[in-house]
Amino acid sequence: MSFSTVLFGQVVINEISSAQNTGYVDEDGDYPDWIELYNKGTLAVNLKGYQLTRQEQSEIKWTFPEIYIQPGKHLTVFASEKNRKLVFDHWEVPVYPEIFWKYFVGTSQPPVNWNLPTFNATSWNSGQGGIGYGDGDDSTIITPTTSCFLRTDFTLTDTSKIAVALFAVDYDDAFVAYLNGVEIKRNNIGVNGIPPLYNELAYDEHEAHEYQGGNLEFYFIDNAILNAAKVNGINTFAIQVHNYAGDLSDLTIRPYLLLGIKDTTVTFFPFPVENNNLHTNFNISSSPFRIKLFDNNGVKIDEVIMDEVHTNNSRGRITDGASQWCLFDTPTPDTTNVMATCFNDYANEPVFTLKAGFYQTPQTTQLTNSQAGNIYYTTNGDIPTPSAINLYTGSIPINSNTILKAKFFPSDPKLLPSNTVTSTYFINEDIKLPVISITTAPENLWSHYTGLYVMGPFADSINYPFLGANFWQGWEKEAHVEYFDRNKNLGFDLDIGLKIHGNYSKSFPQKSFRVLAKDDYNEKWINYNLFPEKPYISKFKNFNLRNAGIDFNTVHFRDAFMLRVVRELKLDYMAYEPCVLFLNGDYWGVYGMREVQDDRFIYNNHSEVK
Repeated sequence: MSFSTVLFGQVVINEISSAQNTGYVDEDGDYPDWIELYNKGTLAVNLKGYQLTRQEQSEIKWTFPEIYIQPGKHLTVFASEKNRKLVFDHWEVPVYPEIFWKYFVGTSQPPVNWNLPTFNATSWNSGQGGIGYGDGDDSTIITPTTSCFLRTDFTLTDTSKIAVALFAVDYDDAFVAYLNGVEIKRNNIGVNGIPPLYNELAYDEHEAHEYQGGNLEFYFIDNAILNAAKVNGINTFAIQVHNYAGDLSDLTIRPYLLLGIKDTTVTFFPFPVENNNLHTNFNISSSPFRIKLFDNNGVKIDEVIMDEVHTNNSRGRITDGASQWCLFDTPTPDTTNVMATCFNDYANEPVFTLKAGFYQTPQTTQLTNSQAGNIYYTTNGDIPTPSAINLYTGSIPINSNTILKAKFFPSDPKLLPSNTVTSTYFINEDIKLPVISITTAPENLWSHYTGLYVMGPFADSINYPFLGANFWQGWEKEAHVEYFDRNKNLGFDLDIGLKIHGNYSKSFPQKSFRVLAKDDYNEKWINYNLFPEKPYISKFKNFNLRNAGIDFNTVHFRDAFMLRVVRELKLDYMAYEPCVLFLNGDYWGVYGMREVQDDRFIYNNHSEVK
């Protein structure tokens, strides 16, 4: 259910989506939660000083910048935790690859002030970008080298007009970028704040993307860093690019600097803002929560109590600004709710009469639901849809390993279909290790254009490690995981995000996976002790299923063995548990279930850390 109390204001909370993985996308290509406001009055309202708050276990507040919501209009705010409130008129691009650069090939160390406006670069070479060699994507070709240093100047007349800055780059293999000598971004080399020496090498190989049909990497520049670096007058953008150890076959650098300008004045090449989005400092849960709206005097003017929302659904007023709230199967961010279909709730999930697990002999199972309607099921990992071939009509025989996904479609027009439920059955399997069953729509794995596991249309299919392949894209797909312990008891099952994990081992036939618990799939945590050697960790955000890296077809346990050897030295180490993976019911081999060394690793392993 949803409940709203409109107290005083003409601006109200109008629609909320708390779980999406498609549809309304932000400027980073992500699909965050969002909150839509609506001005039901006849006058524009300046939201400066207004606050949105989210209350679950605790209350978090976020304050609006100066921005107007016109009468009868909508304003959608992403609840992403990115905390962005910079509104501007247009982008300008003072720095881009095709300008002429001053550059220095790194055969020796450049002067220490090479990246400052005061440095005289007249003795350096000049050339049009991109600059590099080896990939056919460079306008200025240089001799093979470990590094190259580039700089260009541009003039700012009023830095107060700059609301935000964005750095974009395509590179091979590592870089450090500066604005007036202040480091703004680096990747794949050295330590932040320490300029790499000319002969310092990249940590790893990183291939350029654009010439393969790929995309730039984009980074918002921290506002504190931007404000410390920018000056009225001449500004110097500088960047150093470095090669990877032992491989001088190619090197590329193609940088861009984009400035978000607050007013309509134009100095450099301009283009419009496609997504000038606000982002709160909190996200919202798919489970029950409370959202409040306060005016600039601290007076609460609206409050909404939200119940569960499935992925890619929303709850909103019908129509805009009205008191009635409905469940929407198709969200309507930034547009009117007048055409939305009003649903009251979700149907109940179907129930399997036979529990998921291991059986010695063939079995049968039934599906039940007390509501009026039909149950549909699949056996290949697909989400069920209402087609005759998938209609449940009676007992389902299970003569061999079988995956079943089932969904209930109600007759009541005011109910949306249920969640999909999943059960995996193993018949006459003799496995001593823990077993993980991952099920997902086959196209998520094998589609030529969208499948995680395959080469796809842009792969270098001849040269290892097949850069440009789908498995290099970092995509995440919705899936379901079931975990059975060594005694074959079901430890947990939940909907998850699934990604290909690793570096060059992605190119092997048996690939590593990362399993992610995410609120977008209605699961924030994996509430289970995955690693008996670390009994003090009872919940995880994610874990890896590792193919043993370069040992995937040789000494599978080498890395885990080395970590076990040093464990008694009281050093931090990533926990390990061997397991067997089944992928859509097919045996996929022995894997190492591994703890992820991410931002929660220290917290999980050191009770003294808050």
